[in-house]
Amino acid sequence: MAAMRGRARRLLRRAPEDHRCRVRYRAGTRSCFMARSSCRRACIFMPGPGRVRTLNPQPCIMKQLLLSLSLLAALAATAAAQDAALESPVRRFFDGLAQQNDSLLRSTVTDDFQLLEVGEVWNLDTLLQKMAPMRGRNIRRDNSFSFLRTERRGNTAWASYHNTAVFTNPAGQQRTVRWLESVVLVQGKGGWKIRMMHSTLLPGTSH
Repeated sequence: MAAMRGRARRLLRRAPEDHRCRVRYRAGTRSCFMARSSCRRACIFMPGPGRVRTLNPQPCIMKQLLLSLSLLAALAATAAAQDAALESPVRRFFDGLAQQNDSLLRSTVTDDFQLLEVGEVWNLDTLLQKMAPMRGRNIRRDNSFSFLRTERRGNTAWASYHNTAVFTNPAGQQRTVRWLESVVLVQGKGGWKIRMMHSTLLPGTSH
């Protein structure tokens, strides 16, 4: 037994400091506990004096790694949900434009909404007036977005993105227009709404 204990001590001394075990002998049983850790791991002994086959203090590194990965995944999911919540009013705004749906447009903006469009200052009523000539022309508009950055500070947020619109007329002819845009959003009882939008037409395209 003394020889067995001595060999166990020598194996423990060779183990890394954070991975050392201490061996307890109680009523003829042997157990191993990680030093300075709440993680318990089995130490494997062969019966008989001096026949310690393996002392296996599996470190808590794997457990800590799994916990870290779980935390990172949770943080990533939270960030993705926050980005989606900020992007949603922008997508719905342009759905309203594509559908020429005044009610949907109004639901995505604040009462004091301001649009900076090609060097002009518009409000929502101005935008609706500009949309009027398009009604009944059966021109399909499909928008796609590439968000560059979204950021939130309390009940205020802003986002920047590339906006691409493909217009298709009844004859099937298409025209593509691209903008670089940014929005300021505020959060109220109805969720996030757009308070200000700045739209810059990119070179090579025209209204």
